[in-house]
Amino acid sequence: MVADLVLRNGAYHIIETVDASGDEHSRRKAVVDVALSALVLERARMKFGEQSTRARLVYTASAALEHIAQPSLEAASIKAQSL
Repeated sequence: MVADLVLRNGAYHIIETVDASGDEHSRRKAVVDVALSALVLERARMKFGEQSTRARLVYTASAALEHIAQPSLEAASIKAQSL
């Protein structure tokens, strides 16, 4: 797994991006992409340490896809906040 962006400035800043702006047929891919991003954030925390890691998930999605992906977004949010 590879993070989209990592910046070292006193701490590792891990940034994951997800483009879920497609049509309704892309909903499964959007959920998978968000879930994979959550795994990348968790792996970064495990590798670099909880105290020296800051994480962010940046995404774009239609309102319908955001509603469908909400459980995955919340899981990623918990991972990012716990870092």
